[in-house]
Amino acid sequence: MNRKTAKTEARADARPELDELLTISDVCAWWKVDRATLHRWRTRPEFPRPIVIGSSMRWSRAELLTYLADRRASSAVAPAPAGIKYDRKLDLKSERSLDCNSDDKS
Repeated sequence: MNRKTAKTEARADARPELDELLTISDVCAWWKVDRATLHRWRTRPEFPRPIVIGSSMRWSRAELLTYLADRRASSAVAPAPAGIKYDRKLDLKSERSLDCNSDDKS
């Protein structure tokens, strides 16, 4: 470990209350989304607001992690009600219902 790395780590350890701030590129790379997608998500009221520093935006990693945890909890799929089977799919082109288990190709 060189001196520069040791100093940086020592400073980070001395101020654990500071949160890492991520750029647009950082968030896009982390979530594997396009910049346009991130800009669209920013318009949603539940999405964390960026911290504006001069002309650049940064997001708190902690706030983004909280947002992800909330999204995961709210998007948990409820089990199907008893007696309902999801074995059919809709053929949108012909608007007819096809049985996925059927051998009939008509």
